[in-house]
Amino acid sequence: MNSLAPAAAIFPATNPPIAIDAAAIGAHGIGRGDFAALVFSGDVDSIGEAAGYCTWNTRRKFALADPRCAPSRCLARRVGSPFPLWPTDRVRPTPGVCFVFADEAHPALDALRSRDGLEHEHFVVLSRLTGDAMMARRTANFISAAGARPIALLGYGDQGTRLAGAMLDCAVEQGRVHVVDDRADRQVAAANSGMRVVGASDAILSGAAIVSSPLTRPAAFGAIVHRAVRDGRAVLDNSLPWDQRPELRARANIRLSGCAERALIVRGECVCAADHGLELALSIIHECDVRIGPRAVRSLRSGGRCTVGGSSGEHTINLAEASVGESLTHLIESRHRTFIHLEGQSNHQD
Repeated sequence: MNSLAPAAAIFPATNPPIAIDAAAIGAHGIGRGDFAALVFSGDVDSIGEAAGYCTWNTRRKFALADPRCAPSRCLARRVGSPFPLWPTDRVRPTPGVCFVFADEAHPALDALRSRDGLEHEHFVVLSRLTGDAMMARRTANFISAAGARPIALLGYGDQGTRLAGAMLDCAVEQGRVHVVDDRADRQVAAANSGMRVVGASDAILSGAAIVSSPLTRPAAFGAIVHRAVRDGRAVLDNSLPWDQRPELRARANIRLSGCAERALIVRGECVCAADHGLELALSIIHECDVRIGPRAVRSLRSGGRCTVGGSSGEHTINLAEASVGESLTHLIESRHRTFIHLEGQSNHQD
């Protein structure tokens, strides 16, 4: 049965476009370049610049036909569409690929959900991708990671107030939230909201989950955040990506960005493409310590450029063989690391 069979309704040309939230797209992985490819589907006006400048960090983009749309309104079928077609028989959760739908009535959503597709990872719906929804999801993830720990909110200014409200919306008891702020007016505001005000040296902070933001004063609160990260406690930091993914994830001595982690499989010193069938260009950089006289300094060596992940079966790259050769100076191999750069990453990750 064709899961993309045409629906009864066809979008008329007069349908008002869905207003996209560019800030929410920028905060999500599709705006950061965390995916190897994006597949857009829906009405041209509703997709809007989500397929353009909002996702400029992702270089591999495709379009999937929307059977509800007239050809002149469908991003994939209209004359002059800039995107290659994504096959309708490959609508399934795919590592490194995110489907971007204009609205939640798209018939392909059922095909993805029936195969355990995860929203925000395997697909996003632009009509639901808003700043408020992102904040709610991010807060819920933090509360889940915090477990039964008390929660310490560092600062109760504008952002702190919004974060506190988001936690209360997620049914966190007011008495569980402890506020650290040295301004008297903010202490009063926090107390009036039912939260306990504590000092920066209070014992509760040694075991609490931490909520921080870029406006938090580093000199006053930096050590608190650092200790929480070191201890493995939950930390909600607005300076980090909304999903709290680190910039680089370690696989033995290999470091992968969010995009490379999704799109590649690491087996020892080898990498191969996940189940996406895309040909991806990789730049491999080797880092090691180099002995120069009595000192050891950091050295970066290009490992060359490779292509992995064609559609004709699995294609594996041996990272050790991809090296351009040994340095003329002595290498301290115990400190050797390899970084994999994959097309589609944002400047921040680079």
